[in-house]
Amino acid sequence: MARSSLRYQPKPANDDALRLAMIRLAKQYGWYGYRKVTALLRMEGWQVNHKKVERLWGEEGLQLGVGFSRFRFTGVVCKRVWNPAFTR
Repeated sequence: MARSSLRYQPKPANDDALRLAMIRLAKQYGWYGYRKVTALLRMEGWQVNHKKVERLWGEEGLQLGVGFSRFRFTGVVCKRVWNPAFTR
């Protein structure tokens, strides 16, 4: 076994302040996902990786709300009938 792996001491991660900031931003901006929240955290001065935010986002159970579609499919795509003589 390598000497470097025996002497490695992992630093304890204290992400409580980051979690609170994420939850605050998720409540304030309800439709934002972890990517936009990551951008907002960086604008606030946090030096945070998007992968860490994504991991904490899932651990906290944060998710987007059920949205709505702007466009509704009515079943009719095109009402025009193309004339084959016109397309030649």
